[in-house]
Amino acid sequence: MSKEYLLKVKNLSCERNYKIIFNKLSFNLYPRNIVFIDGNNGSGKTTLLLCVSNILTYSGEVLIKKGIDNFGYVGHRNGLYDTQTVDSFLYFWKNIYNYKKSYHSILEYFNLSRFIDVPVSSLSFGQKKKLSFARLIMMKSKVWLLDEPISGLDKKTKKIILKLIQEHLSLGGGALATSHERLSYFDKKKVTRVKID
Repeated sequence: MSKEYLLKVKNLSCERNYKIIFNKLSFNLYPRNIVFIDGNNGSGKTTLLLCVSNILTYSGEVLIKKGIDNFGYVGHRNGLYDTQTVDSFLYFWKNIYNYKKSYHSILEYFNLSRFIDVPVSSLSFGQKKKLSFARLIMMKSKVWLLDEPISGLDKKTKKIILKLIQEHLSLGGGALATSHERLSYFDKKKVTRVKID
């Protein structure tokens, strides 16, 4: 395993409304590796992702490898604009991220090409999840923060998403993910588990 981390978390603690959510968590995320955040509902898994991404305040340290200036994030709410079509949504993010390639190949990868002119509000839950990952691909971030990335998806869509995450890791990226699902898809040597009680 490479000693050069993408992300180092040291003694991370978070308190909200005078309640300790988690206390002094430490872990490293290395290239080609995935860190799974394990815990019951309401234990603070999503809160941890929001702390790492600097959305919520915390104590401790979150150290990021030099040259990494953003994180890719996919949450269980997907973060989509329901009033846009699939095409206008991707065109918007293509320009934001200065993505040089055509996004039509991404649509083909996710079997979304026939929905290009469909409003996001008309898509199924699984199709919306695919669209969130399509945006993530265009972002070209080394570190992905994934909140329940395969929860509620059918087997075929789960396989597509897991394959995409594996491809991201194989290219030297890393992922920090929460999940209630068994993720035996990934090489155990590349997996770190962090438990939140």
